[in-house]
Amino acid sequence: MTEKSVKIVEPADSATVILVRDGAQGLEVLMGMRHGNIKFGGGAYVFPGGKVDSRDEKAELEMTATDAQRLPEQFRGFRFTAIREVFEETGLIIGKMNQQPLSEDQRRAIDEKYRDLVHYEGMCLLDFLRETGVEPDLEACVPFAHWITPIVQPKRFDTRFFVCKAPKGQVAKADGQEIVDLIWAQPQDVIDQAEGTLMFPTLMNLKKISGYGTVRELLDDISGQKIITVLPEIRKNEKGEIRIIAEEAGYGSVDQKDIHPGTINT
Repeated sequence: MTEKSVKIVEPADSATVILVRDGAQGLEVLMGMRHGNIKFGGGAYVFPGGKVDSRDEKAELEMTATDAQRLPEQFRGFRFTAIREVFEETGLIIGKMNQQPLSEDQRRAIDEKYRDLVHYEGMCLLDFLRETGVEPDLEACVPFAHWITPIVQPKRFDTRFFVCKAPKGQVAKADGQEIVDLIWAQPQDVIDQAEGTLMFPTLMNLKKISGYGTVRELLDDISGQKIITVLPEIRKNEKGEIRIIAEEAGYGSVDQKDIHPGTINT
């Protein structure tokens, strides 16, 4: 008897941002809890991120035509998505105005006028930038990891992870519909208290940054690093499913327990 063939779903391009800051006890990361009724990742703690808008990708590639070569090829055209998703889900603005960092008052005013337009009414990032006068800080988005959902999964993403230092003075605020809560915490604390609220890529990337004490240590170490694409392989044994990832990707031992399933039934 032959095994039933499995239709392979093409992964959707997406970008995710690991926002970090220096806290009183060391490096902290911003985590958002997804609404429990969302089918994919409902109730999970995640980094800000989402699917690529082709308009944003086109605009970024046109804007950065002269310096895009400095980025790993698989990350070119995805920083606009990263910046947009951070704004949609947290209200933080990775950018400047008149070459100066935005104050919290400026951020709040832009948030109140534009977040719903971008998040729910389809305004692309380029139009947002033109209307607000915000200058995107593309240099702040540092490539960190590249993960592709296993081929056996029914919903798949081709995700570029960026690390970004959180804008100083700006206060993150959950959008309240997709993300219902935001917390700053040390990566290891997030892992220790997860209790099934972390999806596999989130867990492993938290683990990878947990050894850094400061934002500067992290950014200095990852700048210019070679990034190995991770496409986990799922195998089954007597204990259930296990995930296998390439050793050269640099994640060390692979955690298998208490993984958020990703897709939930609603």
